[in-house]
Amino acid sequence: MKYTMIWIMLFVSCVMAMGEVSKNRLKDLRRLVKIDSVRTSTDKHKNSKTEVLEFEFSSEVEGLDEVVVRVAVEVTDKTKKTYLVEKTRSSGNFPGTYIGEGSWDLTIPQGNLERLKITGYAFEYGVMDGNKFVPFRGEYDDVKTYQELTSRTTTPFPAETQLSRTIWVDPR
Repeated sequence: MKYTMIWIMLFVSCVMAMGEVSKNRLKDLRRLVKIDSVRTSTDKHKNSKTEVLEFEFSSEVEGLDEVVVRVAVEVTDKTKKTYLVEKTRSSGNFPGTYIGEGSWDLTIPQGNLERLKITGYAFEYGVMDGNKFVPFRGEYDDVKTYQELTSRTTTPFPAETQLSRTIWVDPR
């Protein structure tokens, strides 16, 4: 019994120590990764129209391969029907010398829907803890949390959307 309690105390202290390291890493990432600006725009081509949501970022992290980005966007059409667009991607590695700036673009095609308007979004940087996403930096419009947006708008957007990243590197 005495040894069992010692093992339990040792296990609990190890788990708490690992949690502290994780909290410290999240604190470092929160300090090193910034969302500089958010813009929405409409891109009109000959026969198509898309809504684009752009998040510009800056970072002092040299390898963002552990960082994951997720975005949820509520779009409303002409008839006031709302749709949910959700995307998640890893930041991944990149060639060249990273100079600390870039952007994420979410492209939403209008398709057969008329007059799409972005009426809310949640954009978060985070890391994966097993299967759980743990956010450390976020930007929100018309909602306070990612979960608030995904619970109020549940109809999936009927067309394929694209989340792409642009980074600025020094080719030398």
